[in-house]
Amino acid sequence: MVLRAGSATPEMTDRLRDNVERFVGLLTERGVPVNPAESAIITIPLRQRDEVSAVVLARELLDAGVFVNPVVAPAVPRGLGLIRLSLMLEHTPALLEEAAETIYKVLDDADQLPEDV
Repeated sequence: MVLRAGSATPEMTDRLRDNVERFVGLLTERGVPVNPAESAIITIPLRQRDEVSAVVLARELLDAGVFVNPVVAPAVPRGLGLIRLSLMLEHTPALLEEAAETIYKVLDDADQLPEDV
């Protein structure tokens, strides 16, 4: 489903907002840092913020079944690598739960979570 400007109903907007809030909450519960979400695009800062780590981590997540984009310079300042993903209306609570758990496990295995987790 493609939403064009002006085509979203209030119900669709609310559902997408609910998905964002749910997913951010699931990640936060697991100790995964999440930048403030002002849209359906979720960004996760990395502990090891170099560009190579961001690209490798994105590949590891893809291999685990979660599609994310690595964000590296020039989109962010050099040395500030992060990953980004976009949520959709079609993402179910079960799928969000599975994705949050997968992200947590892959970040933990890659030593990408904050030290206090």
